[in-house]
Amino acid sequence: MKLGVGIGSGNHSEFGSDQDNIDASFEEELSPEVADEILRKLNHYYSLSSNDYEDIVLLEPCDPELFAQVLQWRDRTGRKFRVSLLNGKLMTELPLGPHENASGCFDRLAFEYNISVVGGRSDEPLRVDRSRNYVFANGIEVQPDSQFRVMQRHGPNLVIEVANTDSVATTHQKAAQYLTLSDNIMMVGVAKIYPNGAMLYLQYSRNLPLPVNGMDLIVPDFGVSFGPTPMSSVQVGNVLQATHLELVNLRGYFENNQGPNEPCLEPHMPPYQVTYPRHLLLCLDLAGQQVDQRWNQYGDWQLDLFDLQTNILR
Repeated sequence: MKLGVGIGSGNHSEFGSDQDNIDASFEEELSPEVADEILRKLNHYYSLSSNDYEDIVLLEPCDPELFAQVLQWRDRTGRKFRVSLLNGKLMTELPLGPHENASGCFDRLAFEYNISVVGGRSDEPLRVDRSRNYVFANGIEVQPDSQFRVMQRHGPNLVIEVANTDSVATTHQKAAQYLTLSDNIMMVGVAKIYPNGAMLYLQYSRNLPLPVNGMDLIVPDFGVSFGPTPMSSVQVGNVLQATHLELVNLRGYFENNQGPNEPCLEPHMPPYQVTYPRHLLLCLDLAGQQVDQRWNQYGDWQLDLFDLQTNILR
């Protein structure tokens, strides 16, 4: 970390430099209550999903002691942003982190799928739902990181959850509950980001015929370990225990993998290709059968996990 000390003017141009800035002339100290509130806000912003957390600029009361705490918070969370203490104000512009980059990647790839046929439009056939919340049986209200529905359909065809701080067990329970909702979500994709750099993708689909009864019966269709670091044997064991996934249905880059175990280093590597089947992705009914004839030119949505990995690591 490079720390520049000087007299800050308070102009946004100061913030745009390559250094953190401290206004050395500012000496007033804040109360502990104010400092706690600022740090609480930072943690709140860190937890927001991508559609609520873009281009946030904080301008908050601050003193040198709190400024030092913010620097520590930044280093602890791994966020890459500059902070300035200018004229008694903490000035930070929070960039998107791995969680938000992953969610935004799915949105972009959905647009690319939409325009993959000649004359395709970016908002057809898949619509990106932005503000749809769901209430689980335990009363908790959640909003997926990304959700896509075909035009004319009430519920989403595909829901995406990105787990950065949440455990695999927590995210698996969330995926299972999505598939039991009355909105009849057809597929759930989960991207788990581990602190050591390993990454995991899990895919779930609605068991047909309907309905799905009992969350304990819901198991991922398959899992893929990717990322620059292999999943450890402990991490793999936790996944198998939490999700009841069979080891034979886990592929990719992880310790003691008896199959192909190359890291995800370039596009189009076979172990890292994921398919969203057309009949579930574009169906209008609840049985995964009725697809509008307007979408006959569209095939399956192919997701390359190298693309997702690249966006997470930005």
